[in-house]
Amino acid sequence: MARLRSKLEIEINRFRLDGEKNGKNRKISIKELAGMAGLAESTLYLRWTKPETFQEDEIANIAKLLQIDITTAAQWSQEFEPGESTPLTEPKYHSNRENRAISAEQTATGASYSSASAHIKLKPLTALLLVPIVLFLVFFLSSNSRQPTLKPPPTHSALYHGTAIDLNAEDVSQALNFHSKLYNYELKNLKTQTVGEDITLAGDIFWSHLKQEGEKHQQALFLASGKHVGDTVAIVYEITDEARSEMWIGTAVIHMPRSGPAEGYWLTLHNEEDPDAHGPYAIGSISLNR
Repeated sequence: MARLRSKLEIEINRFRLDGEKNGKNRKISIKELAGMAGLAESTLYLRWTKPETFQEDEIANIAKLLQIDITTAAQWSQEFEPGESTPLTEPKYHSNRENRAISAEQTATGASYSSASAHIKLKPLTALLLVPIVLFLVFFLSSNSRQPTLKPPPTHSALYHGTAIDLNAEDVSQALNFHSKLYNYELKNLKTQTVGEDITLAGDIFWSHLKQEGEKHQQALFLASGKHVGDTVAIVYEITDEARSEMWIGTAVIHMPRSGPAEGYWLTLHNEEDPDAHGPYAIGSISLNR
């Protein structure tokens, strides 16, 4: 029997199949869709079958992709489209034998109910005693039949103390915590969307290791989200290289006015050793044209 699908699953699958909406100009795979939503592919399948397990941040990411508010996305995850598929609890058909069995059971239930009604009429005191029991059962069953709500996300707390200070340009140039130039990057088909002060970016990034592979570029997926306040954009990004099963993250601050080019800087951490420097940090500039 077909699985009952939520309205949220139906809408995000339409997004996946519409190349204009997803920004890829083609149908994207479930794996790509999961990456854009910040989920593992197996996790996405689990959420479809058990929507009560959706976390608040996962709903927020999907809401951004669909360009809807979080409340609507959460509501859609609990709503099921009529006629899309047959619920697991309702068989599509019954055999003649099953129909006869069901009919006999309904007849027996009706007869039992009639007998019980006659018994109650004969013994009104017994009926009064049964009323609170029936009310309790109705309340209990209705409580259990309510749709599950979203579980609250896990919480974590910490306490920090410290200082912050600007660095002079010469201090940065002499810092030993930075890598030397190891990679070259090129961004293509980068689609940005700003809703209020929230911004998302998605596109392709091509990278090459200058010392190991020369100018041979490798393709990866670039996803980012953050704030767009005035002409300033601050984002956290992730780059996913599916061919190598690698992912790395970083931050960037970009001057991005509503028209014209955008310029800024990014900062990340590299895990591999740098033969020409000692520190793990990598910093670089970013330049975008419309």
